[in-house]
Amino acid sequence: MIEHFIMPMVVQKITKDDLLHLREIAKKLEVSFAEKAIVEYGEQDIEFHAYLIDLHGNKQISQFYRNIREQNRTYSRQNFFMGVTVREHSDFLNYVEKKDFDKALDVIFESLRQYMDRMRRGSVRI
Repeated sequence: MIEHFIMPMVVQKITKDDLLHLREIAKKLEVSFAEKAIVEYGEQDIEFHAYLIDLHGNKQISQFYRNIREQNRTYSRQNFFMGVTVREHSDFLNYVEKKDFDKALDVIFESLRQYMDRMRRGSVRI
């Protein structure tokens, strides 16, 4: 949910080095998906999103995000939705790299909408 508010600024200031780092994390996500390594995938997903949120530059927001994600990871039971998010990470990075910020934000916002839908259906329990 935090991404909804800070991503418009983040996608504008992301650098080539940031993209390279995020692509490295995205590659790890793909490997974890292929190996069905749920724990590793969750940790890498947190790393990906935390890195993006850190680009905003607000330490309080970054810490708040990490706290929420850690609680969610510790206390939730999620279905295996990794295939969807692997594609979303890649699509997001491709659009940012092309400087198509509107489409990059669309990927983020659609991902958040789907997450909320899964919560409403009970697929994600906190």
